[in-house]
Amino acid sequence: MLRPDGTPYVETMEVIEMLRIRVQAPGYERACAIDDAGGFECAGLDAGLYAVTVVDSPDPHRILCHGMLVDVSPKAASEEVVLVLGLETTVTVRVLSDPDLQPVQACSVVVESTRGPAVATGKTDGQGSCEFSVAAGSYRVYAPARDQGQSIEVSPRLINVKAPGPPVSVELLVPQRQAETDLVDIALVDLEGHPVPGFVTLEGAVADPNVEPADRFSFPEPTFQPPGGLLGSACDASGLLGRRFIWRKDAQNAEMTLILEPGTTIVGRAVGVDRKPVAGARVSLETLMLDNRWTGLPDPLIAATTDDDGYFQLQGVSVGPRVRAMAFLGTLSGRSVSFDLKAADVADAGEIVLAGSQPGSGIIRGRITDEQDSPVANRAIRVGMGRASQNLVTDADGYYTLTNMPTDRPITITVDVPTYGVWSRTTVADDYACDFQLVPQGWGALGQEAPPLFADTWFNHVPITLKEVRGRVVLLTFRDFRMDGDPGLATIRRLLADFGSKGLFAIAVYNHLSGGGGVAQDLVTAHITGVFEGAPIAGILDSDPALVADLMPPGRPPGVAAGATHWLYQVHERPASFLVDKKGIVRYLTPKENNLREWIVKLLEE
Repeated sequence: MLRPDGTPYVETMEVIEMLRIRVQAPGYERACAIDDAGGFECAGLDAGLYAVTVVDSPDPHRILCHGMLVDVSPKAASEEVVLVLGLETTVTVRVLSDPDLQPVQACSVVVESTRGPAVATGKTDGQGSCEFSVAAGSYRVYAPARDQGQSIEVSPRLINVKAPGPPVSVELLVPQRQAETDLVDIALVDLEGHPVPGFVTLEGAVADPNVEPADRFSFPEPTFQPPGGLLGSACDASGLLGRRFIWRKDAQNAEMTLILEPGTTIVGRAVGVDRKPVAGARVSLETLMLDNRWTGLPDPLIAATTDDDGYFQLQGVSVGPRVRAMAFLGTLSGRSVSFDLKAADVADAGEIVLAGSQPGSGIIRGRITDEQDSPVANRAIRVGMGRASQNLVTDADGYYTLTNMPTDRPITITVDVPTYGVWSRTTVADDYACDFQLVPQGWGALGQEAPPLFADTWFNHVPITLKEVRGRVVLLTFRDFRMDGDPGLATIRRLLADFGSKGLFAIAVYNHLSGGGGVAQDLVTAHITGVFEGAPIAGILDSDPALVADLMPPGRPPGVAAGATHWLYQVHERPASFLVDKKGIVRYLTPKENNLREWIVKLLEE
């Protein structure tokens, strides 16, 4: 790691900064110290893509370095990363409620670099403000929230910061908060019943990254509720006391009191069928759920590797539901007997015998639901395993079952549903809860301020921004370029004839021309203008999607290569249309429903 002047950052000389290198991947995170020469090392990584950046432990509202994404290859001996700290500029974010413009306190705010994996989070104070200190670069600023079980970004802004430079101020508008219903209340106490400040996590529940230690927490009830329940964990602020628990919706679990106790150490040994020690095996824990099934995936936060004599040790395991140890190495795997944990104890898992598993003996089962939590029934899905794939159809309740799955490698389940796009999840065999909740294209924009338009060229209208048409209802439609015409434009022409004089404005977005402008661009725009048949439709050719590729959050459907505006609105199938109200908020999207005319009348009357 280097200072802005290019010299090595030396930890021992500037220990007051308390900087660390953070290495992250799905289900994995490690903090590395910086040595006397400004270097760091993170060893023992599995192959995969890792985000490497700089974190500042005493103050989370800082971005000193944009970081890098590093692809760790099993063929390479090591990968080297050079991180350069930057001079910092103050960014003040003020959050106001919509529409009364009052300061919103205790609101989470995210500042996310578009140049790398660096993210800073904070909470607004009593005046609705939160300060960040960031290096020069381009950033996305937004308030994270949940809507119908989906993660959304409220009032996203794109800012450019120069360093050194003048302070930057940003305002975010968030809808007025409504009272939460169906909450799960959890209290933390010690063995004597005294309140203990700490932290709580629960599968499927919203986790606030800026939460402070507290002795009581409230979560909205998770929308996904499997029969075996959801696994949760709690610990005190020091991490020395903890408890794992299973939550399942019933009257008794609406209010829970968790008794935090000292952690347990689990020891054991992995051997082969010949009773010889197995070194380098990965060991983790599985939990017995309420339907007597074991969790299909081991807990990634509690893991160890066997030594040369096959021994392993899992430290700091919280008491709670019954567990068993699972060990695997390549195609070898084995499990211990199940046992209960006692606080401040040492539990002996005994010998785990690793035997060869049948490559095609695994089972994966899950349920696919839509944005309303309704089953996606009778839909074809595709399972990818390298270059091989398998097709099947969900049943009437949205469930699918995969048999004869490999047990010696990760498996990528790829779900491709019309109007929803492609969604993927990597799992392992024997996962009985490999579920998907799909949302239609554009769902992340619904209810948010309309993202800006990126255009290589405008035609049939002068260039305009969505802010310039505030006060009018905008029909934003994404279309395919077709030499044989576009029958869907007839509907848009009729809508403009009926409502254009009353405040309806139409913008048609077409593909980015990857070959650039020139004669091809002129021919395309001339042809489309003729297809408009004199209707006052503003047309644009989209810009290069690479302009906004860094803005895409994880999990967004891939394959949106038609242009930057397509990316921002998550459009992967056309035609697709959005209605933007007079305040610039996306209020309606198609082709999910067919009452476009009724929505236009409603928005014009507001």
